[in-house]
Amino acid sequence: MRRTRWGTKYGRRQQDHPDDAYTDEFQHILDPPRFARFILSRMRTYDESHLSFGDLGEEYRKIAKDLGRNRAGKWYAMQVFRSILPYFHSRCIGRTSMLKNYLKIAFRYIRKHKVYSCINILGLTMGLSCCLMIYLWIQDELRYDRFEANSERIAQVYVNTRYSDGRKSVFMGSFYPLARLIREEVPGIAAASRYDRAEQLFVRRGDTKFVDNAVALADREFFDLFTFRWVYGDPRNAFADPASVVLTQSMARRYFGDENPMGQTLSFLNQFDLIVTGLIEDLPGQSSLQFDCVIPFAWMFGGSGDEPLHWGGNPLSTFILLDSGVPMEGMEERITRAVDAQKQWPEGMTRTFHLHPMKKWHLFNPEGGGSILLIVLFSAIALAVLIIACINFMNLSTARSMVRAGEIGLRKVVGAQRSDLIRQFFGESIILAFIALFLSLGFLSLFLPALNSLLNKQFTLGTMIDPSVIAGVLVITILTGVVSGSYPAFFLSALRPASVIQGSISRGRRGATLRRILVVLQFSLSIFLVIGMLAITRQMKYMMTEDLGLDREHIVSVLMTNNLKSRYEALRTELLRDANIISVSKSLQHPSNISSTVSALDWKGKDPQETITFHWDYIGYEYFETMGIEVLAGRVFSRQFPSDEGGGYIVNETAARMMGLESPLGEHLSVFRREGRIVGVVKDFHFRPFYHAIRPFVFILNPESPDLLLVRMRPGGISAGIQHIERIYKQFESDYPFRYRFFDDFLRQSIYVSEYRIGRIAGWFTLLAIMVSALGLYGLSAFVTERRTKEIGIRKVLGASIPSMIVMLCKDFIKWVLIANLLAWPAAYFALRLHLQRYAYRIDISLEIFLIAGLSTLGIAVLTVWWQTFRTASINPVDTLHFE
Repeated sequence: MRRTRWGTKYGRRQQDHPDDAYTDEFQHILDPPRFARFILSRMRTYDESHLSFGDLGEEYRKIAKDLGRNRAGKWYAMQVFRSILPYFHSRCIGRTSMLKNYLKIAFRYIRKHKVYSCINILGLTMGLSCCLMIYLWIQDELRYDRFEANSERIAQVYVNTRYSDGRKSVFMGSFYPLARLIREEVPGIAAASRYDRAEQLFVRRGDTKFVDNAVALADREFFDLFTFRWVYGDPRNAFADPASVVLTQSMARRYFGDENPMGQTLSFLNQFDLIVTGLIEDLPGQSSLQFDCVIPFAWMFGGSGDEPLHWGGNPLSTFILLDSGVPMEGMEERITRAVDAQKQWPEGMTRTFHLHPMKKWHLFNPEGGGSILLIVLFSAIALAVLIIACINFMNLSTARSMVRAGEIGLRKVVGAQRSDLIRQFFGESIILAFIALFLSLGFLSLFLPALNSLLNKQFTLGTMIDPSVIAGVLVITILTGVVSGSYPAFFLSALRPASVIQGSISRGRRGATLRRILVVLQFSLSIFLVIGMLAITRQMKYMMTEDLGLDREHIVSVLMTNNLKSRYEALRTELLRDANIISVSKSLQHPSNISSTVSALDWKGKDPQETITFHWDYIGYEYFETMGIEVLAGRVFSRQFPSDEGGGYIVNETAARMMGLESPLGEHLSVFRREGRIVGVVKDFHFRPFYHAIRPFVFILNPESPDLLLVRMRPGGISAGIQHIERIYKQFESDYPFRYRFFDDFLRQSIYVSEYRIGRIAGWFTLLAIMVSALGLYGLSAFVTERRTKEIGIRKVLGASIPSMIVMLCKDFIKWVLIANLLAWPAAYFALRLHLQRYAYRIDISLEIFLIAGLSTLGIAVLTVWWQTFRTASINPVDTLHFE
C-alpha cells in the first residue's frame, strides 16, 4: 500500500490508495495545468475553491487516465476560461450593490448627525480650498520654461567672484565681449547671444502709439538658441539688416490690426525707425523670457555699432546653446579658461564662470532663494491646514465611536467581516471629502480674484480643466478621505461584538488618549503658523519702518524720458515754482537698491594686491538734500565748484573706514581710472535691501547720465504736489503717460515682493488654520458636553454653580492647548532662526511673539469651549435628568 498527498494540496483529506494506478511514476499527470489552477484560485473564495478544485481535479484525473494528459489539460483550461465571464459579471453586480449600500449608509449617517457632518465637511472644505489654491500655483510655477524644445541644452552664463578679503559674490549680469568670446574660442557651443530687456519704451506707427512695450535686445544668434514659432519671416536672416525688428502677434495686432506687418516700419523712442522682418507667436505665460518684440542688440548704443569692449560689470545676460551630448559641468571650466586667457583680473580677484540651466531659471536663483522657497513654504502651510482638517475628522469620529459601537457589533454578529467595515468607513470619509471638494470649488471661485492679484496670475476655474490638474485634485481628495478615515476605519472595525454588547468598550482609554494627542497636534500646528505669521509680519514692518539713514517720507520717483533729460534744468525750475515741492534731484538708480559695483579703485596707501569693491551711483545736484542723507564731513556737490563734475567724489562712512584714512577729505581717489578727490563724507545709509550689510559707497556727479527724477514734497501738500508734478510733466513730455511711485511703494512692489506675498498668504492661511482648529474643538466639546449632560444636571441639583461647571468642562481643553504651546514654541523658534538668517538686518526673536501666539490661540479655544459648555450648563436640571 502506498500513500499519496495530492488530495491535501487541493483541500481534500489525505487518502490511502491500494490500487497501483496512483503510483509515484504517474504523479506528474495527476495535477491540472498550473496556470489554469492559478486563475481558478483567483476567482474563488476559500470555500468555493475547496469544491471547485476537488470536482474539476477529479474529472481532470479521470480524463487524463482515459484519454491522456493533453486532452485533459485542454478540457480543464476550457472549463476555467468559461468561468471568467460569469465570475466578473457576478463580481460587478456584487461590487455595485455593495457600493450602493455604502453610499446609502454614509448619506443616512450624514443626515442623522447633521452637526458633526457639517463640522467635518466645513473643515475639509477649508483644508481642500487651501490645497487647491496652492496646487494651482505650484502647477503653474513648475511648468515654467518646459515648453522650449532645447531647454536641456540652454543655459545662462553667470560668474562667481572671490575677493582678496575672502568675500564671495554671485553676478548674474554678464560682460559685453563674453558671448563673442564663447562663440569663437569655446568648443561645444552651438550658439551664444547677449540679451537685455527694456520696459515702457515708446513705440509709434503714425498716430498709433503705445508706451507699455517690453523690448528685448539680442544678437542674431538669439533665434538659433530658442525655438520660437514663426508666423512670417526666417530666423536665419531676421537681423540681416540692423534696422530690423521681430514682433510678437500681440504687438502686431496693437499696431497693425489684422494687416500683415512684414515690411512695415515702427518708430522707437522717436529716434530710430525699424522695419518688421519677422513675426512670432506670443510666448507662453510660463516663460521666463517675456517681451513684445526683439531688436538687434546694437541699438542699446544707438545702433552706431560702436559697442564697448571692456570687461566691466554690465546689466545684460549671456545665453548659450550647447551641442548635443555636451555636459554643462565641463563647459563651465572651458569658459573660465577661455576668459582667463583673454582677461587678467585685478590682483587678489578670481572669477569662475558657471551655467544656470534653463529649467532652473524660474525656480532656483544662484544668488540664493528663488521661487522654490515659496513653493516649499506655501506647500507646508497648505498641508498643515489640511492635516488640521483631517485631525478634526478623526477626532469627531473616534469621539462618537461609542455611538456607533452598537451598529458595528450588530453588523459583526450578522456576519460582516472587518474588511467590509473598513471599506464602509473609508467610503464614508471619501464621500465627505468629495462633498468638500465640490464646496471648495465654490470657495475657490470666490477667492481666485484675490489670489490672482496677490500672485500676479490669471487663474480661473477653467485652469483646472487640465488632465494633470484634474488628476492632482482627485489624488489630493482621495488621500484626504483616506487619511481622515484611516484611524476610525481601523479602530472602529476592530471592536469585538462581545465587548460592545457587554459595554466594556466604554471603559477603554485608547480613544480618549488619541483624541488628546490629535488636539495637541492640531493646535501645535496652528500655534506654529501664528508665530511664523507674526514674525514675518514684524520683519516686513521692520524693513518698511526702520531708519534707512535717509528720509524716505514724501519722496516721489519718476522715470525720465529723453525729452526730460535734455530739458532737466527747465523742468526742475518749473517744479520748484510750487510751494509744495521742497527739492528736486536725479540719480541713475533708485536709492533703495543700488547694486552697481566697481573694483577699479585706487587711493593713497591702498595695497595693490588687495581687491576692494565699492558700490556707486551717478547723481545730480541737490541729491543729498532731496534724500535727507546726513553729511558728516566736507560738503555736497555744488554748482559753485565746477571741478566736482570732472573729479569730485563723496563716500560713506564704511568706505572712509575701509580706506584707512584719518581725514579722507581732499584725499586722492581714482574710480573707473578717473582721477579725483574726496569732497565729502556722508552717514551710512541702506542702499540695498536688508538682506545685505552696508558696504562702501562712492557717489559720482554726472548730471547727464541719471534716468530717475527724485522729488521731495511737503508733508501737508502731497496731493497738490503730485498734481503739479503731473501738470509740468505733461508740458515737457506729451508722448509718455505720467507715472510715479512713492519710496515705500517701490520697496513693496519691487524689492520686498516675496516678503509681501508670504506675509499676506501666511496670514490668510493661518486664519483658516485657526478657524478649522476652533471648528474641530467646538465639535469635540459639543460631543463631550452632550455625553455629560446628565452629570451636569445632577451637579446643578446638588448646588454646583454654572461658572464652576464651565471651569470643570474647560480645564481639560485648556490643558491640551497649553501642552500644544510647549511643543510648538521650540519648533517655531528654530524655524524662525533659519528664516531670519536671510537678512543682515532683522528683528529679534522675542518672547512677546510666542506669548501673543499662545494667548491668542488659548483665548480662541476657551471661547469656543465656553460657549458650548455654557449652553449645556444653562439647561434646566429637570430637562437634563430626562436626557437619558
